[in-house]
Amino acid sequence: MTDSGDDLFRAAKACAKSGNHEESISLYRQYVELRPQVPVAWSSLAYHLVALCDWDGAIAALKEALRLKPDYASAHALYGFALERKGEVTAAIAQYRAAIAAGLVDVRVFEYLARLHVGRGELKEAERVAREGRRSWPKALVMRRVLADILVKRKRWREASAEYEAIAAKCPGDHDAVARWGWARDVAGDLQGARAGYERALGLRPDSPETLVRLGGLLRRLGKLDAAEAAYRQAIDVSPGYVSARIWLASLLGHRWEVSRSEDHLQAARREIEVALAMAPDTDAAILLLSHIEWQDGNRARSIQVLEDAARRRPDLPEYHYLLVHRSLRRRRFRRAWEAWRAFQRVAKKPWDRNAVWNALPPPPSPQPDAESPLVVAQAAGASSNETIPSNDEAPP
Repeated sequence: MTDSGDDLFRAAKACAKSGNHEESISLYRQYVELRPQVPVAWSSLAYHLVALCDWDGAIAALKEALRLKPDYASAHALYGFALERKGEVTAAIAQYRAAIAAGLVDVRVFEYLARLHVGRGELKEAERVAREGRRSWPKALVMRRVLADILVKRKRWREASAEYEAIAAKCPGDHDAVARWGWARDVAGDLQGARAGYERALGLRPDSPETLVRLGGLLRRLGKLDAAEAAYRQAIDVSPGYVSARIWLASLLGHRWEVSRSEDHLQAARREIEVALAMAPDTDAAILLLSHIEWQDGNRARSIQVLEDAARRRPDLPEYHYLLVHRSLRRRRFRRAWEAWRAFQRVAKKPWDRNAVWNALPPPPSPQPDAESPLVVAQAAGASSNETIPSNDEAPP
């Protein structure tokens, strides 16, 4: 190998373009031995060490790059990335902030920083970072997505809906953005707008079980029970192992029994719950629904026994104790009702979220990755790279 530094650098870059990280690392190590005062060489070495998940080696190289050039924005960004992967969140946040302060040219660092704040529950600061990233990179729709996700966590549904709508307008083929737009409208109470969003999303991906289930729930609230049942059944056809779809279908069938008193509806609900519990025996929403079905079918003692067994398994879940109070009273078992009431008071938090077990239902067994949409919108907006590692401003010294 030639001793020429320029030749070493060119050879290292050529290896990098071919994806040969090991050879690139070897060449960059030779280069920094020859020219240790070049910060971009240390940063380039770190970039390839990060690609191989050598976090400690990358951090050591980046410290040297930043010693030589303290305002080196991309080195700060890469340093933050390595620290984040090591789980050193506070230090990673500091490096991402330093990268931004030094004039960062990579939108993803705003994204990473915002998401770190979300992970720490610092939603106000996460929103501030996301809005700053959106101002700095108005064409990078990934920042709209990050901001929309944060607004959802802050329960600002209409603002979140507007952000998802903007993404969908720029990327009309992005199913995930359209589906989230419909969902945000749904939670905001715009049922017709939500229905339009869900149906548009299903036009893009008819086999999306989650969107079908959300549409089914919306149609149920609109009183269109036949259409709701059809949506749930289609979700099950698409994904037979989708436990949540079976539970929501069983809930709908139980409701239809209350209206029609048709034994067919009640038995169909029982079958769906039995299948769901065979696949996921400890799903609390399914157990609660089974108890309700048994009660409706006149099996009062069996209904209470289901709750008793579940309360022993999950003594921390207030729903079981709450229902035991009411059903024990109906059976004139006053002592048991009192015991259940005391247990309920011990575990129920105020305010008590009675939808918690339903909100905890599992997703489909093989969901589409949520990360799809940011990549799609980033490419459509001409964002800097498909790589997950912050870009390195590699250039000859």
